[in-house]
Amino acid sequence: MKKILLNTGKTVVKNVIEPIYIESSFIQVYTGVQQILSKVNSLCSVHLLYWVIERMNKHNTFNFTKSEKKIFIIDMNGKYSISGVNKALAVLIDNNLIKSTNEIIEEGNKIVKTRNSMYYVNPYYFWKNPVKNSRIEMIKTLELDKQHQNEWNYKKDKYRRY
Repeated sequence: MKKILLNTGKTVVKNVIEPIYIESSFIQVYTGVQQILSKVNSLCSVHLLYWVIERMNKHNTFNFTKSEKKIFIIDMNGKYSISGVNKALAVLIDNNLIKSTNEIIEEGNKIVKTRNSMYYVNPYYFWKNPVKNSRIEMIKTLELDKQHQNEWNYKKDKYRRY
């Protein structure tokens, strides 16, 4: 028997797996965000949240000084004022979407606020770093910090009673 090659005109499709390169970064959005955003009645707050998410670093932190607020206002075509942006930030903080890293130190009657412009986007809902383990580590660290803060507040309150 002899093998003859004949062109039948049939097309064969092969599945080839190749990497896809995307130039922009991505943000992971976790469950529960839509429920919280539905409670936010401020369009400025929603705009601010997505503006911040685009600019946060891989640890979800960002600086938000007066100059950054002005840049946000310019990016939004002048729709908002500084006081409106401050209110929008407060709404996001109240709804637990953004956390402040500001620390308040009390020494007698004197109260000192540190790191006035440093914030982070809540990693329970948003994460920018492609390494998921780093998100889990940050959440664990935040839980430990919360426990230490609660213990410190308990000791402080106990001390004040005497």
